[in-house]
Amino acid sequence: LRAGRARAPSCLAEAAATAALSAASAAASAAAAKPNQTATPTPTPICLAAGTRRAQGSGSRRRQGSRQSHGIMAGSVPQPGLWRGVRICLVLLLATAQTSGFLRVGRRGEAASGLALRLRETPAVRASARQAMAAGGDNDLSDLKSREKGLLKELRLLQSEKSQLLSEKRLNICIIGFGNFGQFLAKSFAKYHSVTGSSRGDYRREAEKLNCGFVPISDLSRHVKEHGTFDVYLIAVSIPAFAKTLDRLPTAEIFADSLVVDVLSVKEHPREHMLRTLAPGVDLLCTHPMFGPESGKFGWHDLPFVFERTRIGNEVAGQERNGSAGADVGTLTQAKRIDRMETFLSVWEMEGCEMLEMSCAAHDAYAANSQFISHLLGRLLEQQGLVATPIDTNAFKNVLQLVETTCNDSWDLFYGLYKYNQNSANTLLLLRKALVDVEWRLREMDNLDASIPGWKNASLNGSPGAAGEGPSWSESITASVVMPPAANMTTADRS
Repeated sequence: LRAGRARAPSCLAEAAATAALSAASAAASAAAAKPNQTATPTPTPICLAAGTRRAQGSGSRRRQGSRQSHGIMAGSVPQPGLWRGVRICLVLLLATAQTSGFLRVGRRGEAASGLALRLRETPAVRASARQAMAAGGDNDLSDLKSREKGLLKELRLLQSEKSQLLSEKRLNICIIGFGNFGQFLAKSFAKYHSVTGSSRGDYRREAEKLNCGFVPISDLSRHVKEHGTFDVYLIAVSIPAFAKTLDRLPTAEIFADSLVVDVLSVKEHPREHMLRTLAPGVDLLCTHPMFGPESGKFGWHDLPFVFERTRIGNEVAGQERNGSAGADVGTLTQAKRIDRMETFLSVWEMEGCEMLEMSCAAHDAYAANSQFISHLLGRLLEQQGLVATPIDTNAFKNVLQLVETTCNDSWDLFYGLYKYNQNSANTLLLLRKALVDVEWRLREMDNLDASIPGWKNASLNGSPGAAGEGPSWSESITASVVMPPAANMTTADRS
């Protein structure tokens, strides 16, 4: 065993088997000297497993040969003393080996049958195993890096092919509403397509700086008759002006077989209006870039862009497909309509936007509890006249940033978020209820703490602690809100 410690487990198992068989032979010789012993049936053989099936097989062959060489033939009737000696030798062998640290009993799964024996892991063995695992980990990491390099190379090739294909599919885009936001979009669109601005005001100089054309909206119909319709019309007017702008345009002449895109901050309102007023041959794409000139001035990378493929040909999103769904409408095939919409969406993809496709209804439900409430809080805090102080916390600085960001947008945008999103009124109501709930809890605690004098007993015009000179702070708040006393307030009053 001491010599086998540095050898393979199979060698150790072979040595153990040989020692056991030698002991069995000696026991057999002793039993042969007692002729009066009666024979007993042959018990189930005992198998020594060496940790690998190969060692098991070779060990079996060796044991068979050893049995023959020692006179223990298959089918012979062994004496009780022989098997008693074998069992005793095996138990002593296993106990000695495991106690001395050379061997340990194999766990479940290490051998198919029998008792598995293998070397106990020494510090040297563990060090070798760690080195092997480290080498394997390096190989795995190297393989991952190699695969990553190959995928990046393939991605660059695909992006190059995509850019080349887009350069061959230039669209003629008309941006109706060439104000601040329209010019912001035109700056990026002009990298890939031909862009023309159109508005009631004169923005020729601004369009020229952006390498774009410009047509007054009053001349748009004449321009279309002379030069043909545009591939894409992007409506970039305010929310309240959207329906009026479309209603004033000769849409049947201008938008025939074109793609009309809106970029409003509400989605169900423009969707329903365009489906109702624009002919089936006009494709519709409802979008909302969740950024503007301020937040997107350094690029559009990772900025969210929400869109819904509202109508392509006669297929309308959210409606059941009928027998004619997918059929060609107007002068363009369905395949060309799809290709045009995907080409337009590729602009946002190429600029690095996070593309979020969802229904207009889902968008408005999300926006009421995110965009509208942000603008609402910003406007409310603006009314407080908040200003920076020398001891501002980071939280208060964020509040001031919210006020600045929301109030830089027009009041028309804020009004449009309220009026044209059916979820906004409910959000406003819940905010009012939350304010009442918070104040009710404060007054309830104040009533429980009424026995302790405090600064709130002071007059609004007096110094802290001076009582009886005017209405208290709590009384002034109560009078402004006009609520029943907290002690008498019921759940119905709170509602």
